[in-house]
Amino acid sequence: MEMLRPGYQPPNRQQIGNEVLSNVYTTLQAEI
Repeated sequence: MEMLRPGYQPPNRQQIGNEVLSNVYTTLQAEI
């Protein structure tokens, strides 16, 4: 976990959702 810095913007819910979907998609492709 990175320390909060001036100018640091935490990822918003949309970015987190996209990352999770991308990870799930990659995992499914690897299993097929």
